Order: sequence, then structure tokens, then C-alpha cells
Amino acid sequence: MNFKITVIFIFFTSISFSQSKWNVIVANWKDLSNYKDKSLSSMLKSSIYNQLKKENSFNVINIEESITINSTTEAHNICLSNKGDVIIYGYYYVEGRSIYVITEIWDSLKKKIKMRNKSKGVVTIDIFDTIDEISLNTKKMVKEVLPELSFEEETEVKKLRQVIYEKEEIKIERKFYTKFGFYVDIGEKNIVGDPYQNFKFEGSYPLLSPIVGFMIRYWDFRVDFYGGPMPGWPIYNFNGKKFLLDETPDSYLNFSLSYYLPFFNKQFAFGTGIMMINFINEIYFKNNETNLSGNNIFANLPFCFTIIWNPNKNFEFSLSSVPFINQYLEYSIPEGNEYKKVEYFFPFSSISCAYFINKEVGFELSLSLANYYFVKGQIVNSENYTKTVSRSTIFNILASFIYRVDYSELGKNGK
Repeated sequence: MNFKITVIFIFFTSISFSQSKWNVIVANWKDLSNYKDKSLSSMLKSSIYNQLKKENSFNVINIEESITINSTTEAHNICLSNKGDVIIYGYYYVEGRSIYVITEIWDSLKKKIKMRNKSKGVVTIDIFDTIDEISLNTKKMVKEVLPELSFEEETEVKKLRQVIYEKEEIKIERKFYTKFGFYVDIGEKNIVGDPYQNFKFEGSYPLLSPIVGFMIRYWDFRVDFYGGPMPGWPIYNFNGKKFLLDETPDSYLNFSLSYYLPFFNKQFAFGTGIMMINFINEIYFKNNETNLSGNNIFANLPFCFTIIWNPNKNFEFSLSSVPFINQYLEYSIPEGNEYKKVEYFFPFSSISCAYFINKEVGFELSLSLANYYFVKGQIVNSENYTKTVSRSTIFNILASFIYRVDYSELGKNGK
């Protein structure tokens, strides 16, 4: 019984006091020779990797063959991305029958070169023996600069890992965009006014409007708003060559809530929202001036779906569309009931592309399109009186400036 207790005590004691291992990343050796021979690089890396794997004090990690290191900055980033303490890499060149190998160890915990060693060998038919000899020499030098961790050294390494890697692991995507731009509605209008006025308009009635927006992303959730003009904002009428200040016959709104999927490095987000537009469907005369009036085609079904794609930090693509083909809204007035009816031939959709020239500044171009049939009428004593009819096309071009604030990394220390 005492023997069993002793064995158990020794087992748990050995686990409790077992030392940490160095996390060693083995990268490639770059060929600096005039005549390139990739096989030598693979042989060097494989041989040194196998030699270091034999050591109990090392936790050796092998990375892709295609990755070569040209600077300590690259060494540091690759080491961090693979959660290593140090990274071993180097250069070699062949000159005549001689091979010269330079090996470096970069310490990512303390951000400094820990070792730089030079080895020399002879290139013969027994090149494997030469590679093994260089690998043994390299392992000897590595063991000298990376000895087994003492208790004090182990404590220091664990603290450094906690500061560096826990901060790296806990990444909270936090981004904020502000947008300001203009959009031009150059869609075709085919409007028949009140039959009693016998008014008809056919052709384009382009308007220029300011537009603002923002985007907030926290973790994997994202909120977008983009719209304008607001009441009282100026709208430029190209036909009348003047600004409209008292009314907003033409306006646009896109609001959505999206979620980034855990697949494809969280590059794709899907969501839903509201996409609405106020469009010109009444043109009338007052005081010898042409006046415009808008009608909401969102009626009672404004919901849209949204797809967002962020292939990298410089580009962003998005698509929003109202999938409902027909909309109808009826409401009471003193004289009876009025109604608005919209039938889409092409549903209201918007596609955009944003490009960021640096971390903060970007530009966005967006196109919105819809083709629809609109009817506004009145029902009196079951009789239907048509007031306005149009078969029109919305075609909006939006150009905007984006200012981005990116808080992509937030570690435990920053919470």
C-alpha cells in the first residue's frame, strides 16, 4: 500500500514540477547561390528539424516549405503566427566544392537575435553526410543558447507568453466607419398625372443628393446605415438647374444587421435589414413652377437581405436586395380609401465596392437599380379612381468618402 502511494506521489509531483519546453519554429534556409538548388534547402531544413526533435527540451514546429525569411521582421511575424518562442532559419550559398551555412535564431519573446552561427561543409557525392554534420553542429549551438529552462527562466517565459500570445489569441474585431458622399438618380420616369389635370411626363429627371452613413462592427456582428437626404437638406435638380430645399422627393435608406460566418476566415457576412427609397412619381405645376412629389415604394414590405465580403483589409463588397416582387398599401381618408401599389419587374437592389487606400481612408462606389410599375389611386363607393400611374426605372450612382477607425486587436490587458 505504501509503495502505491509513493508511486502516485512521485507521478503527480513529476507532473507538477515538469518544466516547460521551448517552442521552436523551424523555417527555411534561403539559397544565395548563383545556381539555385532547392533540394539543399529542403535537406538542411529536414535534417535540422529531425535533430532538434530528438531533444526533450524542445517542442519543434515545422512550417511550410514555401516560406522563406528575408528579415527579422518577417521572422518575428511568422514566429508569432505559429505561437513560437524562437524561430530558426538561415541562408546558404555554394561556392565551388564548399557550402557555407548561416543559421540565425530570433527570439520573439524578447525581440532580439539569440544566435548567429556559421558552418562550412564540402559538397561531394556524399552530400548527406555533409548535411548531417552541419545539422549536428547547428543542434549543438542551439542547445547552448536554448538550455533547459530553470525555474526562474520558466517563470519568465510563461509571463512573456501570457503577455504576447493571450493578447494575440483574444482578438476583438472592432471597426467604425463614417461615410459622406453624393448620389445621383438618373432613372427614367414615365408618369401620368391626375386624369383631370391631363399631365404626362416621360424621360429622365436627374437629381443630386448628399448622403451619409456609418458602420459599426463588434466581434462578428455588424450594423450598417446609409441614407439621405434628410428633411431640409439640399437636393439639386438638373432639369430645373436649382436646389430644392423645402421638400425631399428623392431619398434613399439602407439599414442592416449582419453576422460574419465562422467559415472562410470570417470574410463573409449575411444579414437582413430595411432598404427603402422615396422616388418621384408626381410632377405638378404650382405658381408657374414645376414641383416634385415622392412616393415610398417600400409600402409595407421593405425588408432586404444583405451579403458582405471582405477578401482583405483593402477591399469590401456588398449586395443588398429587396426580394419581394409586389407591394400594396391601403389607408383610409375622409373621402374613402387611398392605396399605393408597386409591382417590380426588377427588384430594388444595390451593389457596392469599397477600396481603402490606407488604414483609415477609403472610397466607395455603389449602384442601385429597380424597375417597377406604380399606381396610386382612390376607392370611393367601391369605385376605383386612378390618380397616378408610372412604369419607371430607378438607377442611382452613389460615390462616397469613408473614414475608418480600426480597433482590431484588444487583449486582456486592454479590456
